[in-house]
Amino acid sequence: QWVIHYDKEVLDTLGEWHQEQFKSLSNGGNGLFQECIDSKLSEAEVEEKLLAILKRHCPEKECSLAGSSIHTDKDVLKQRMPRAHDYLHYRIIDVSSFQGALKRWAPKRDSDFVRKLSNIGRDTVNHRAMDDIEYSIELLKLFYPLLTGRPYRSRRPGDRPLNRNGRNHELEASSLANVNRSIGNFETERSTYYADEKALEARLNLDKTTDVQALNLNKKFQPIYNRNPHLREIFIDDPSKFEIKKKFEKENRFLDLQTQIANHKQNITHNITTEHWGTRKLLLTDIEFLTDYGGSGKYLVIYVGAAPGIHINHLSDLFPDLEFVLIDTKKVETKKTSSIHIRSRDFMDDIVKEYSKSKKRLLLISNVHVSGSQADSDDNILKEMQNQQHWHLDMKPIASLLTFHFPRTTNRIEYFEGDLILEPWASRRPSSCRLLVSREARLIDYNIKQLKSSMGYFQSVLRTNFYEHDLKDSNTDGLDHCYDCRSEIFILSEYLSKIQKVPKDKVLEAVSKMSQKISEAIQDKNRPL
Repeated sequence: QWVIHYDKEVLDTLGEWHQEQFKSLSNGGNGLFQECIDSKLSEAEVEEKLLAILKRHCPEKECSLAGSSIHTDKDVLKQRMPRAHDYLHYRIIDVSSFQGALKRWAPKRDSDFVRKLSNIGRDTVNHRAMDDIEYSIELLKLFYPLLTGRPYRSRRPGDRPLNRNGRNHELEASSLANVNRSIGNFETERSTYYADEKALEARLNLDKTTDVQALNLNKKFQPIYNRNPHLREIFIDDPSKFEIKKKFEKENRFLDLQTQIANHKQNITHNITTEHWGTRKLLLTDIEFLTDYGGSGKYLVIYVGAAPGIHINHLSDLFPDLEFVLIDTKKVETKKTSSIHIRSRDFMDDIVKEYSKSKKRLLLISNVHVSGSQADSDDNILKEMQNQQHWHLDMKPIASLLTFHFPRTTNRIEYFEGDLILEPWASRRPSSCRLLVSREARLIDYNIKQLKSSMGYFQSVLRTNFYEHDLKDSNTDGLDHCYDCRSEIFILSEYLSKIQKVPKDKVLEAVSKMSQKISEAIQDKNRPL
């Protein structure tokens, strides 16, 4: 956070309200005055930092200043930081005006809003900047349904839990919101789907038209088809490609760049029956990494690109000895605890500098995303790859779980040597994978064409092989014999054995229970089910 330096003599000239609010914590204030006196930052320095963030995220003259009684803040900006003021749109969005209208026109609704804010700890405001911002955001979330006729949900492609067992819950799009409905009586807008919802609907529709009789499967394949919904595409497209893998070891979790695939056509079927479940993918990959590197004591986990962070509270519960610092420019929805801290990536240089001097044992997880048009995507990819490289070199973690993006046009790239991780529950057309590197990892040359070819072979062949395991069908909770399910069983078994010290003869039973708990824990409450 930025706190601007002012001398005590200047602060003493402010009015009674300011003196009461900003006095020391020990005297019942919020402590801002003392932080101002202690700070070394000038107004000019903060204006430069603020402008840099505005230019990074907002086109000039298109971003409105918003907040409670925000006209006051706009006046201060105009006087003290004119360049930042002039960069913003001339209009403001005053949250206090919304609430003022509600108090006068619908006082009962206003009381309901006050109660809801109190339930989430927003009954009072301490008038520090971030507290005021978060209060304003939470208040506007309550107004959203009144203005749109739809429940509020975060505007991002989040993840929703899927019913991996049943085939009875078909997704049906409801009609558009009825504009004539009364306030407070509205339905969820379902005229559009998220990408993973579309994939699930397509698979459910596929199940309607294909079965063992329609496919004329022999007696050997019929029970395999019925018990393994994620493998059905093999029998729909070409049963002769069905292959059984008896062993599953640590090496199966890595992308093999030496696989001989020269004569293989890497076409992903249109009849996709595997599942893409992004939150589960992240959680399992994180569990695997922390099981291998974070189970031997106390570590500080630096997690860059943590948003939305739906899975991280559960991850923290699984590793109670670890401390997490979550970093992103987007909103992180993880609940803060004594072990979970949240910081903005807008201050990444300062954060890296801080932790490069830390005496704590560090682990780095980077789940950075790349945005931008196709024309500049390679530049953005290489920039984020370089950022990760600098973070690893500067902070010197014990190990790092990085994101290895696949450039569109670049044929070769020099990067850390490490293990390329195959993420379970990922998209069938991934634009990246994860890279596990050690502290002293050297740089090597990667052939991107070869990497993409190996990934294509995995997605079109290996992912839908039949992998044997010892879980009984009645206890698997939707886990069949596809690669994703077998990986989940392997990852959870390793965690239960190494971290929880579960006896070998009890591990499989514990895997089934843990898998079910994961399904319950990673629900995205901002998305309709």
